[in-house]
Amino acid sequence: MRGEARREGEGTAAILSALCTVLLAMVLRTSRGDTTRSTLWTAAADGRIASAVEGMLNASGADWTIERLSRAAAMSRATFLRHFTRDTGRPWGLSLPGRG
Repeated sequence: MRGEARREGEGTAAILSALCTVLLAMVLRTSRGDTTRSTLWTAAADGRIASAVEGMLNASGADWTIERLSRAAAMSRATFLRHFTRDTGRPWGLSLPGRG
């Protein structure tokens, strides 16, 4: 990803967006714990978090900031971060490199 991020030219943003989507899906798929569902792509036990993540996956090219995700989940920024970490077992910054 770093190599691709350093490249300039057409397609770089699309490739990075797709790679971030894949990384997020892989993290969520492997982050199942006591508080999570066994759903294939999401580790979010909270339906609001799952909806926000699903929205992000459906529109991966959009500018998904923490503020935008928290609005999609109908939560404050701090509540979203707390619930995301609780549900996935990983803090936001480790879950989606380059975003936040």
